[in-house]
Amino acid sequence: MRVGNLLVFIGYVHQPFGGVPVFIRGDLLVIIEVEDDGVIRCCGVSLTGEIARWRSDILFAEEVVPLNNSPLIAQAVRVKA
Repeated sequence: MRVGNLLVFIGYVHQPFGGVPVFIRGDLLVIIEVEDDGVIRCCGVSLTGEIARWRSDILFAEEVVPLNNSPLIAQAVRVKA
């Protein structure tokens, strides 16, 4: 993953008790920073393509799917339903 890649959020692996989630499943994100240990900082992206820098969080790779693989998310939802 690289800075500028678009991702789809699939859910937090660990959400601290009482923590307020920044993103919800299905949110479109952009990577703004990649750390050496694979942790990424992402910002939300509006439907018009604007980056919402005020809406950012640090995520793990298993919490997101690259946008070009987003049909996998729709398939996962069908399996659970």
